[in-house]
Amino acid sequence: MLEPLNNVLAKYKMLIMKMSQDNINVVQARLNFNLLCDLHTLLNLSYLLPLLEVVNILIKFAQRKNIFNCNFVTIIKIC
Repeated sequence: MLEPLNNVLAKYKMLIMKMSQDNINVVQARLNFNLLCDLHTLLNLSYLLPLLEVVNILIKFAQRKNIFNCNFVTIIKIC
């Protein structure tokens, strides 16, 4: 989930420019364009990035071979 979000945020301006230049006749495409232009959507994507980075660290930590329950509880509290 982290990599697709990074890709979208990196290409967000180019995506908006391309969609605005195209003639959007499809209802779903027009709806997607309006959602992408919405300020709340952009802010939500930006706020989601740090959360996904922490979850990614948590998953890598949980997949270790030598993990104990107390360590796992501590790292969840930190998250």
